[in-house]
Amino acid sequence: MGYLLQLSLCLLCLSLHSPLTTSSPYPNSSAQLCHEDERFAMLEFKNSLAINVSSSISQAYAWRGQVPYAKTASWKEASSDCCQWDGVTCNPLTRHVVRLDLSCGELQGTIPTNSTLFTLHHLRSLNLAYNDFYPSRISPKFGRFSRLKCLNLSTCFFTGKVPLTIAQLPQLASLDLSQRGYEVFMGLEMPDFNVIVRNLTGLRELYLDFVNVTSEATKLSSLMNLSSLMALSLLHCKFSGPLPVWIWNITHEINLSFNLFTGKLPSMVDISKLSQLTSFNLSGNSLEGKVPSWLFSLPSLKVLSLDFNQFSGQLTISEDVASGSSLMNRSSLMSLSLTSCNISGPLPTWIWNITQVIDLSYNLFTGKLPSMIDISKLSQLTVLDLSGNSLEGKVPSWLFSLPSLKVLFLGLNQFSGQLTISEDVARASPLTNLSSLMALSLSGCKFSGPLPVWILNITQEIDLSNNQFTGKLPSTVDISKLSQLTFFDLSGNSLEGKVPSWLFSLPSLKVLFLGFNQFSGQLTISEDVARASPLTNLSSLIVLSLSRCKFFGPLPVWILYITQEIDLSYNQFISKLPSMVDKSKFLQLTSLDLSGNLLDGEVPSWLFSLPSLQMLNLANNQFSGQLTVMEDGASNNTTLLDTIDLGGNMIQGSIPNSIFELVSLAYLDLSSNNLSGDVKLDMFCKLKNLEDLILSYSGLSLLTKSSSTISSNVTACLRLESLGCSSCNITEFPDFLRTQEDLSYLDLSNNKIHGDIPKWAKDIGKDSLSYLNLSGNFLTGGLDLQWTNLQFIDLHSNMFEGPAPIPPPYASVLLASNNRFVGEIPSAICTLAWLEILDLSYNSLSGEIPRCFKNVSDALSVLDLRSNKLHGTLPSSFGKCDSLHTLVLNGNQLGGQLPPSLLSCQGLQVLDVGNNNFKGTFPYWLGSLPELQVLILHSNSFHGNVGTSKGKHLFSKLRIFDISNNSFNGTLPSSFLRCFKAMMNSTENRGKLQYLGEHYYEDSIMLNVKGLYLEFVRVLTLITTIDVSSNKFKGEIPEVIGDLVSLRWLNLSHNNFIGHIPPSLASLRELESLDLSSNKLVGQIPNELASLTSLEFFNVSQNRLVGPIPQGQQFNTFESNSYLGNLGLCGNPLSKKCRDDEAPLQPPPRMVQDGSDSKIKDTFGWAIVGIGYGCETTIGLVAGYYIVIVRNPVWLLRLARRLKNTSNRLF
Repeated sequence: MGYLLQLSLCLLCLSLHSPLTTSSPYPNSSAQLCHEDERFAMLEFKNSLAINVSSSISQAYAWRGQVPYAKTASWKEASSDCCQWDGVTCNPLTRHVVRLDLSCGELQGTIPTNSTLFTLHHLRSLNLAYNDFYPSRISPKFGRFSRLKCLNLSTCFFTGKVPLTIAQLPQLASLDLSQRGYEVFMGLEMPDFNVIVRNLTGLRELYLDFVNVTSEATKLSSLMNLSSLMALSLLHCKFSGPLPVWIWNITHEINLSFNLFTGKLPSMVDISKLSQLTSFNLSGNSLEGKVPSWLFSLPSLKVLSLDFNQFSGQLTISEDVASGSSLMNRSSLMSLSLTSCNISGPLPTWIWNITQVIDLSYNLFTGKLPSMIDISKLSQLTVLDLSGNSLEGKVPSWLFSLPSLKVLFLGLNQFSGQLTISEDVARASPLTNLSSLMALSLSGCKFSGPLPVWILNITQEIDLSNNQFTGKLPSTVDISKLSQLTFFDLSGNSLEGKVPSWLFSLPSLKVLFLGFNQFSGQLTISEDVARASPLTNLSSLIVLSLSRCKFFGPLPVWILYITQEIDLSYNQFISKLPSMVDKSKFLQLTSLDLSGNLLDGEVPSWLFSLPSLQMLNLANNQFSGQLTVMEDGASNNTTLLDTIDLGGNMIQGSIPNSIFELVSLAYLDLSSNNLSGDVKLDMFCKLKNLEDLILSYSGLSLLTKSSSTISSNVTACLRLESLGCSSCNITEFPDFLRTQEDLSYLDLSNNKIHGDIPKWAKDIGKDSLSYLNLSGNFLTGGLDLQWTNLQFIDLHSNMFEGPAPIPPPYASVLLASNNRFVGEIPSAICTLAWLEILDLSYNSLSGEIPRCFKNVSDALSVLDLRSNKLHGTLPSSFGKCDSLHTLVLNGNQLGGQLPPSLLSCQGLQVLDVGNNNFKGTFPYWLGSLPELQVLILHSNSFHGNVGTSKGKHLFSKLRIFDISNNSFNGTLPSSFLRCFKAMMNSTENRGKLQYLGEHYYEDSIMLNVKGLYLEFVRVLTLITTIDVSSNKFKGEIPEVIGDLVSLRWLNLSHNNFIGHIPPSLASLRELESLDLSSNKLVGQIPNELASLTSLEFFNVSQNRLVGPIPQGQQFNTFESNSYLGNLGLCGNPLSKKCRDDEAPLQPPPRMVQDGSDSKIKDTFGWAIVGIGYGCETTIGLVAGYYIVIVRNPVWLLRLARRLKNTSNRLF
């Protein structure tokens, strides 16, 4: 019950008795004393209970204005007049105790049936609220207070049933049995609700919040007989059905929140009956329809709460209501709360007439906040919460000058711009000195610019997370202004520089989030702060997150003194964790996340025995050595540790047996380590709470063959939700999976499982399995995906046969490449509304691409059908393909022309239709795709000139351009090449490893590089290439190619180019391969080309070149076959020597400093693959499997060494 409601209850009770007093004007001394039997009874009652000054109930309600104190402490044996005691009121005439108020009295104990409390027969008002009488039951003797008019037993932890004798209180006008504030308790039942309320016909106030009143026989209609009812509160009582009509007869307070009521509010009511209604709360139901206008015209309504319902439409007031409503001028409404009600449209202007609390959070409101407003109307506004809507524009300055505003929440909107205060507001605003604002949340908007200085005047909570703020935090502040700051969140911005020391000396700060910024440097504390900071002993800070910044250096020792949660993940901290610590400083530590750093050494054993630690994440570091979980002589069976993630380290040895003593463990990840040995699943049976087990790439071998006894034990003891066993040398489906009905994640990829999927596998997580990875095995047979909730399916690189699988209806990813599927692509795929990635490449699918692809999922981002036997033309439409960014159809028998409907795929980044039978002229219109980076048209039947329309910014992001092996002719226009803006910037992505493709799908392309056809997986945006070889181009090589300074590979071979080799090619400082062979080029090889220090492949054979070959640097590595067919060339490596007058010139001075090649190496991160994944295992396969034309590839050996070094560094 709120403070105002309790006050009204007290006034009601006082008005119902004759005048009461604790002192008397009568001269008779005997009349001034209370009755001895009542004094004795109250002393006995006091002595039967304890006083608990630290009672959680008293502490919880202190903030409500009800200051707890031990009222019975003043009751003394020597005090003869009990009418003078705290909480006691006597009748001035009879001196009987008629009112006892011990609410918030810090009492603790039980009230048995024989308690002397029940001898106070003259009581008219009894208030025991907010004390702790657990596990007492409400005694039937409470029904013997025949004169009782007010009974308040709320929030006392009573249990059991409410006795029927309560119905025997004929004069009862106010009854409060609520368990308010302790919702989880729910220990009080009222199965005789109908009987009790039917007999209490004089009730004017009834409060039963969180009392279990529902049963099959319970009927809300029982309350119809209470004709005098003024206030009704049935919060969280599980009533359901439509709202009863008679509730509109309740005159003062209605609270039916958090029940199961349905239907709509009436569009019209008799407002005169509700003229005194002050509080109306229907939050937390399932009401729908519009919020009716009449609610805003009730003349006395002060509090209106309709949160968490299913209302819809805009918040409007009808003309009739508007003309008479006080909201249009000055409202009686003090508090309006409509959180999560699905209300849309602009904010109504009349809400600014609400005087104290406005909460419209998590709706669908749109538009802007007013730039100006009459602040005088909002002088008492204390809370404004508009978070979670779609409001936009700037936040107006007047919000920060409201004199009483304490809470301002505007987060999760579309607000943008810099956070500024106008000059007028700045002069008048208390923010320039000391603000009334205690809590500010602007998280998840689009604010930019530097952090405003006045932010640091907010006194308790600041949340500016997930915006676009830039700049640095101030190096010094006035800490006295932040002495009460408890919560500070700046995560998810672009703040930089060092984290200032003063942040760690704020005396009240409990939560500090700075993660996902650009902060850098070492994490240090200045000497002054170190001397004064409580961090050197025990900090007030209990949660610290610095995740995903750029901190480096040793891990500071004082960090480990944070008392509850520490997250320093994904920085560059180095050093070892201490092998020994004072564990008394870590008694409250619950979560420690140091993942994604450069920590090394052994994992210290003390981490596993901290008494409160629940989550330990050390993944993706460089920890090594053997794992020791239990210290000598220690026991771990009392720890709370439920999550351990040690994946991505270099831990050796076997799994220690002591890990199975961590009885609370629910999540264990040992993946990607250097462990060894065999693992039997029955080893994990001791971990009764284990739900997630990840052993993939750990080095362990999982034994699945076992005796029937062990197998049945494992089946009985393990109930997993996630199992990751990729690359664990498994040879068959683990038998224990038969009973894993709750499994949602299963990864058995890259093992040695042969044969068909067992029939019983369909029962694995039948209704729960959402992730299934069986890739990289030797599975055969047909495939029927019967798991109804499956979302991720990876079947690639097996030997499945038969028709392509039809994914379940909720599938979002299907990877089925490199199998033996035949037949047509099932049209059922077009009906998958959530499909994002479809990869059916490298199979034997035939037929046409289904026409229904025009109806394919709007979410489809990747479609890879390469290397099948598909024929026909492309569908005329790919539907709403805004999300499509990769379309690969390479290596089929598709023909016709590319459909212009591809222009609707405005997000397309990769288009590969090479090795088909497409025809027509160059599709210049593809240049209008703003995100296109890869265009491969090679080996088709395209013809005609190459060029663009007159549009601007065509092909501006193109990085890979391959139109080789077609019949294009004419010149290669300079104007066309000038469109390739992304190739003109050599520093745009230097040092940033950016890949095309999705998290679950790696873009790959086949390119002719340096005479070899290679497949590039995880296509880096650093790769830039132009291949127009094997066409019929003529004319001179355009000089403008020299402007494409980020080019790595250039192939103009097998055309009819004439003229000289342009010296401008020497500007291509990152060029690694240059193939100009089989053209009609004349003249000398420009000596400037000798300055290309990255050049590893050079071929000008079969031209008409003459003169000396440039010498020095890379040209000393090229062999004679690079120059074959040019009879006029001379000099090394050819046997023909040059005449003295044509001797080779020395290379010109280098245009870049030594070491530039190392810069290229630092950013060179693409992977060349043949079969499988990864650089190190496949270089040999590339050389043996993908070589089409071999010309003594010495460069390949250098490339292999470089890729190995790069892969070790990057992956």
